Amino acid sequence: MKLHAARAVLLPYIRSDISEIGVASAKALQLAEMLGDFEYQLRSLWSQWYFHSANGRYRVALARAQR
Repeated sequence: MKLHAARAVLLPYIRSDISEIGVASAKALQLAEMLGDFEYQLRSLWSQWYFHSANGRYRVALARAQR
């Protein structure tokens, strides 16, 4: 969970292709929810918000922000 979350945060700085951010943050969120880790749920939702905002998916980004 922590590795997926860290990867989602670092990917924008090391690659121009950010498509992997969505996969890493979704996996981190899934694991955080299974473990009941609220901090990493928030981190993962923030990464998903960034990913969808950067790709122009503003409605999805808004849903992540509201969650």
